[in-house]
Amino acid sequence: MLDAVLILYLALLGLLLGSFAGCLGTRHRAGLSVVSPARSMCLRCGAPLHWFDNVPLVSYLLLRGRCRHCGGSIGARLFVVEAALGVGSPVLALVTGSVWGWAAGIAVLFCLAAAFGQHGTE
Repeated sequence: MLDAVLILYLALLGLLLGSFAGCLGTRHRAGLSVVSPARSMCLRCGAPLHWFDNVPLVSYLLLRGRCRHCGGSIGARLFVVEAALGVGSPVLALVTGSVWGWAAGIAVLFCLAAAFGQHGTE
């Protein structure tokens, strides 16, 4: 039972890290600061996003990849980054079997995800 709880915890942690990595890449590509504005917003219409519009993977699927306010497209790149870290986090823990191995692997995945979020037009 503990193993299942730990895997779920690591998956949730991975989703949160993936969401932040996607935010870093997107904001960097748009020329925005990571700390200001403090709230997430639609890059097309500037509307601030509610907390329930920021739930990793779930919000993207429920909103069908569109902004709730203007209907503008949200790139699938964010979904991919969140999913990759959400799946990668527990897999790394199972493969490495150690906290340090997991931490090193998640750091590499995080950097790759943030870099992936910086490139492209969407």
